[in-house]
Amino acid sequence: MLSSLEHRHPYQWITDGDAAVLQQRLVAQLTPIVSAFAPRPVRYRSLDLRSHEMANLLGAPTPETNPMLGMRGTFSYQQHPDLFQVELAALRQLQQAGHDNLQLLLPFVRTVEEFQYCRAQVTAMGLGEAAPFQLWMMAEVPSVLFLLPDYQAAGADGIAIGTNDLTQLILGIDRDQAALSDAFNETHPA
Repeated sequence: MLSSLEHRHPYQWITDGDAAVLQQRLVAQLTPIVSAFAPRPVRYRSLDLRSHEMANLLGAPTPETNPMLGMRGTFSYQQHPDLFQVELAALRQLQQAGHDNLQLLLPFVRTVEEFQYCRAQVTAMGLGEAAPFQLWMMAEVPSVLFLLPDYQAAGADGIAIGTNDLTQLILGIDRDQAALSDAFNETHPA
């Protein structure tokens, strides 16, 4: 998506009143992908904007002290719902254009309540009306592993394992610190 942002943070597009333009750019980027893979499913992973990753873009939030544990993933959708709505509207537009192989994958879900919030937004947008649509989530936070039945009961159709974040949080190793790189091991028995 970076190539479409014109050096403006996605939040800045919303602030500038250009949400519809951002939506169309997202649709334009996703159309060839969902077309090429049809009829196989394509899972769009919604944005997981960590404050340090786009800090050089106009309108970017101030980088957090620990952005890996900060305002990111589905928690940020409750704090900045306008951007999530742009993404959902783009997905709905693609569905309405006949791309019924498109699914949604939610990143960095911390709680069942965050998932339920997102599920309600997906339902309100009408995304679930297309028969093969599925709502998946990432298992990147260790607590998700303990609550899998609760997420299933809340309507998660599938779960993808996010080994980088999951390893980082299980082992307590900041993956962005070079000095700790030897200890970062996705195949660790834990």
